[in-house]
Amino acid sequence: MLQKGCHRNGERLQGFCRTREVRTRRDAPLAWAETHDSLGAIYARLVVGDKSANVEQAFTYYRLSLEVWTRTAAPLDWARSQYALSGVYVKRVVGDRADNIECALACCRRALEVRTHSTAPLEWAQGQQLLRVMYAERVVGDTSSNVEEALACFHSALEVWTP
Repeated sequence: MLQKGCHRNGERLQGFCRTREVRTRRDAPLAWAETHDSLGAIYARLVVGDKSANVEQAFTYYRLSLEVWTRTAAPLDWARSQYALSGVYVKRVVGDRADNIECALACCRRALEVRTHSTAPLEWAQGQQLLRVMYAERVVGDTSSNVEEALACFHSALEVWTP
């Protein structure tokens, strides 16, 4: 199934799919994870074909990359993929919307444990902005509290994004 999807969506995607033949998980696990992370990014932004299927394909590729890019083995890559996976959860139409948003929040919070205000301020601010979007779309809990959380995240990001 993955191989079929690779060949119908353009040269860039085909190139990454061919790369999977060389960058195997056994022989080059970190490069393999990078390839799958890149495929996740492509599918997450793909505008042709079935949008839901593309999001699910992105979800699969990001999850595969995270099997190798663990918090211990590659913490910065792991955090970046956690951010990306949170965005895919927000776009997901498969499953319960509330559960998907909660999973997105969890992914983003995990990334923020590595990309902190002191160690990676720009990435931390980006994470705060992602949290803002997720809290604004959150359907679990009190709407007023979610809006307050969204605003707090926005103001936190501004701590870094000021002239």
